[in-house]
Order: sequence, then structure tokens, then C-alpha cells
Amino acid sequence: MLLCIDAIYTQDNIDHDAWGSQADPEAAKESAHRLKRLAERESAMIVFGHDPAQWRSLRHTPEYYD
Repeated sequence: MLLCIDAIYTQDNIDHDAWGSQADPEAAKESAHRLKRLAERESAMIVFGHDPAQWRSLRHTPEYYD
């Protein structure tokens, strides 16, 4: 797993090359593409920081409450 968190907010950022919400869109785009290549090379799953659809699809640890 590659935790991209705030480097790549959502799958939509990659799918549509949408970086306008970042402070430096060009640097964000370059970093994201570098991370994507790394994930592909290592066969790692990218985990986005703010993608509700992906979050629902991920397996979560059980909640432990008394």
C-alpha cells in the first residue's frame, strides 16, 4: 500500500489530471505522477486521503469499544 493521503486527494485527481485545488498544481501533478509510477513498479495499491468511494471499499479494522 502506498498512502498518498494529501499528495493525491482522490482517484478523480489522477483520472482527470485535476490538480487545481492544490497550492502548486504543477508540482502536485508531477509528484502524483511520480507516486503513481512508484505504485505501479511496486505493485502497490494507492490509498487516497479524501476519497469517500475508495474509503467505503477498503477493509477497516473492527471497532473495539467497551
